[in-house]
Amino acid sequence: MHPDHIATHNAAVKAFYAAGDPAQYPEAGPAFRPYKLYFGVRPRRYMGLMVKLMPLFGQDPHHFGRNKDVDITKTMGVEYPFHTVVRTTKQAREIRVRAAACHASQGGGQPRRGPWLFRINDMFHRQQDYFMREYPPPTRFREKDLFEGLPEEQSS
Repeated sequence: MHPDHIATHNAAVKAFYAAGDPAQYPEAGPAFRPYKLYFGVRPRRYMGLMVKLMPLFGQDPHHFGRNKDVDITKTMGVEYPFHTVVRTTKQAREIRVRAAACHASQGGGQPRRGPWLFRINDMFHRQQDYFMREYPPPTRFREKDLFEGLPEEQSS
């Protein structure tokens, strides 16, 4: 993974747990324990397909990213479980492509042509996003919505 992604992941996890601890930042107001924490994941078979297709898009899976310091093949060793599968709409996928295009490391400035990853997604009409639930521990049932099981006032 990219060092920036690791740093933002660590910061998000720390913020999630600090939010519910009244001793952490008392000046920020009352503590609020978030109900759930998810991580976006991709099935290993999908990552394998991406690694195989990357050269067709002029990408080296062993030296990827703006600094060529990311080896995507290293993500192939782990099959992350996914506890929630959310069906996406065409509009949501377009928004994702435009958002990624704003970042230079993701192929910025090319919203229509899109970054290579999103072009591959479009080729296979990927219509689902996968999430691993960190907190609370997942049940044996797969969720279809990130807001599933939340109190009514939190899900709207």
